[in-house]
Amino acid sequence: MLERIRFNFLTLSAAVAVSAALLAAPTGASAADKAVLDVNECIKQAVAVNAEVRGAEFETGVYRSKQEQADSARYPQVEVVAYGSLSPRARLANNRVPVSTTNINKPSYDGVFGRAAVQVVQPIYTFGKISSYREAAEHGVKAYEAGAKLKATEVALQVKEAYYGLLLGRELKGLLDDIGEQVDTATSKVQRQIDEGSPNVDQVVLFKLQTYQCEIRKYKAMAEEGIEKATFGLRLLTNHPDGEFEIADEFLAPADIELAEFDKYVGAAMESRLEFTQLKEGLIAKKALVKAEKAEYYPQIFAAGFYSAAGATNRDHLNNPYITDEFNHNYGGAVLGLKWNYDFGIKTGKVNEARAEYMKLKAKEEYARGGVPYQVMEAYLKVKASEQEIKALSDAYRTAKQWVVASLSNFDMGVGEPRDIAESVNSYATLKADYFTAIFNQRMAVANLEHATGKDVNEVYYQETTTRLYDADGASGADGMEDGM
Repeated sequence: MLERIRFNFLTLSAAVAVSAALLAAPTGASAADKAVLDVNECIKQAVAVNAEVRGAEFETGVYRSKQEQADSARYPQVEVVAYGSLSPRARLANNRVPVSTTNINKPSYDGVFGRAAVQVVQPIYTFGKISSYREAAEHGVKAYEAGAKLKATEVALQVKEAYYGLLLGRELKGLLDDIGEQVDTATSKVQRQIDEGSPNVDQVVLFKLQTYQCEIRKYKAMAEEGIEKATFGLRLLTNHPDGEFEIADEFLAPADIELAEFDKYVGAAMESRLEFTQLKEGLIAKKALVKAEKAEYYPQIFAAGFYSAAGATNRDHLNNPYITDEFNHNYGGAVLGLKWNYDFGIKTGKVNEARAEYMKLKAKEEYARGGVPYQVMEAYLKVKASEQEIKALSDAYRTAKQWVVASLSNFDMGVGEPRDIAESVNSYATLKADYFTAIFNQRMAVANLEHATGKDVNEVYYQETTTRLYDADGASGADGMEDGM
């Protein structure tokens, strides 16, 4: 009799358990007051605390750091080196004549020296290398931002499954309570008539009803266990593991949706799906990396300034333009330079590698454009089928309910067969359980359709929660550098 109910509830328990396991459970949080959350509030809290979403945000932070590095490559690179140590003696016999009084074969370290040097290198033209890296980093950040938002929508989908699954479990338990009362009433009546010796009943019917009573008690225990698990799972997802928690909805009701034409959903998916945003931004980034690797074939033009100063306590200054004393000097200057590295195949290999990465992502985009319409169609048809199923089962279980009432009334008046009671209760239980399951399926079909079309990204509350690893106010610099950079 109740095998369909058992199947439906076990499916619910599995869905809720999987949803809870897929999401990382936060720890150490408790609520002082009882939290009553609707499905949107559950989603908001689950997204805010989910570890996978935070991990995706930190991954975005990695690419923001790469973007900062690429942007900063436009500006001067400064190197400062300073050091000191003991100094070997070097004295001149006459300050005007470079004749040393020091025996170079017997150095005497009786002084100290210090030296400091600074070098500034400003890129001028890199044949697009710097600008390509900047473009790649910028679009890489956008791709990973879309990935973090996509993870948030996946969390929302799992929360919906757990939330509506919990409502389904409660509805099934309520149905079991209702059926249990009716079976108990019917069993008592059959037992009474058997005790009175009525010829219209027999022990077989009584045994069947008593078997139903045992099954109902069994499935009610399973339902209560599943409801507890589902409730605990939602507490974990929403960061209420130790506190009171309750969902706002009391009943499982169908989603109010009016389906548009199928083509509109496909068009929305092609425009709004975050996967396409990821692919589009990723392709731009990969193409820019190909350009950056090609720029390595050409030289880098730069301007450089340098200054070096050193002094020692035991050395005279040497006024000789051909000789520089590394322990005692003062000089500087500015140059225009060119740096060009050449190898036999390494750069070509890097260009081919970058091009292959681009083509791999391009193939993935083509695959997605072919697969997304099918995914939308599958969700779309599921919504239509579940709505038709809800309507049919709604009429069917109401009719079965009338059958139960009529069979019980006929039995009370002595004109009905006790077997009619068992059959009507069985039919009512099966149809009502299927009705609740159809509502759950419709809810999830609508959620999957919104996910397949990218609509849920506008409905999921998402705000980046990770802390930036650098001071955003500290990044400054002039824009308007040469396009060739």
